[in-house]
Amino acid sequence: TTFATAIYSDRTVTWSLAEVPAGMTVTLELIATVRADAPAGATLSNRGRLTSDLLDTPTAEVTHPLRGFELRLEKTASPAEIGVGEVVTYTLQTLNPSEIAPLTNLVLRDPLPEALRYVPGSSLLFTADPDEPDATPLEPQISGDTLSWELPDLGPGKMLSVQFRATLLPGSSSAQVITNRATLSGSSRGVAAEAEDAAVTAVVANVFSERATLAGTAFVDENRNGVLDGGDTLIEGLRLYLSNGQSFVTDSRGRYTFVNLTPGSAALRVDATTQPPFALQESVTQVGAGFWRVRLLSGLITRQDVAFVPPDVSSAVTQTLKLGDGPVTLGKTLNPLGEGRFEVTLTLGTTDALRGLSVTDTLPPGSSLGTAPQNPVTGALAPDLTLNLGDVPAGFETRVTYTVRRNPDPAATPASTSADTPITTVPTLRWEEP
Repeated sequence: TTFATAIYSDRTVTWSLAEVPAGMTVTLELIATVRADAPAGATLSNRGRLTSDLLDTPTAEVTHPLRGFELRLEKTASPAEIGVGEVVTYTLQTLNPSEIAPLTNLVLRDPLPEALRYVPGSSLLFTADPDEPDATPLEPQISGDTLSWELPDLGPGKMLSVQFRATLLPGSSSAQVITNRATLSGSSRGVAAEAEDAAVTAVVANVFSERATLAGTAFVDENRNGVLDGGDTLIEGLRLYLSNGQSFVTDSRGRYTFVNLTPGSAALRVDATTQPPFALQESVTQVGAGFWRVRLLSGLITRQDVAFVPPDVSSAVTQTLKLGDGPVTLGKTLNPLGEGRFEVTLTLGTTDALRGLSVTDTLPPGSSLGTAPQNPVTGALAPDLTLNLGDVPAGFETRVTYTVRRNPDPAATPASTSADTPITTVPTLRWEEP
């Protein structure tokens, strides 16, 4: 005001007042903001003094306990007891207790225990009470078994919740306790903090405790040692069929899992249309190309990996690929002819009568067709070779041959253009049941 002018210097505010008549009351007010680096739990003291030519120098002091910035996280699980194959719902709730400052950079992380598997598509974001019907789908980022969510900023006094579901995998014993712990990190006006909470779920026996599980990993056995290790390539998108009609597509880590199965013998088969361009590695339980017989045991996990082997590193030797798809068997052999040329032989047979049988082979990258197949060909000759064999009787067999020449691309890497690069690709079979 014109009555008093404030001057701020070196963290001190000074007012110069005019003469104050007797009986007059003067009130001076200032607003200050607590700095972000102020220590939580400290007590702030603010002292003022009045100087006058006619009076002593009185002082007045006020103190302020400093409430620290905090994150709050509460995690609950429902139901409190679950059995194998059943689903538990987790709710993670956070509240901003501040009356003035928003919470920003909120990241929620939940590393699931090995006994649990996230149910895809089940994650929801609630910006009010989680019992309210309004929710927004918010899928987590998944790294290994850890779920992560980047949450929106949370205003003063506001609340939000994340809710998701997880399935209890076989192998969990009755009376086992599963502890699932989550952490929340965030900041407020430049100050960072973390919070954590855990929910406990008990495992109880149920009808599925005597059921079986079949699981495994699809991979390319790069070093051909017969086991999955760090140097191998995981295969995503490979579809596997079980003899009971179930199917599963391998995830980004090459994994598949069939749960709640009836104990006993079962058959596992690879969908050849999703198979990578590598030959299947032989195993003890393999009864045919892409076909395994497995034994499912009560209450246990049976493991059957699906391993492929890369083609031979040298094109100077014959390469052979065998496929089995239902009643149809197909063999593919590449014989080197020298100077980057190969003779390809497809040997096809069927135990059943089929309609509209066709086989499509794909030319490898950097190669071209030499001699056309010795059978009717429809469609483009490159890159796909489609042989329409039509209706065939039971016991039908045929052999098709053609030649391929490597055409190195000068712009390609040496590994993809060398004459020693293997060129085996996987044909595709199609037919109609009679």
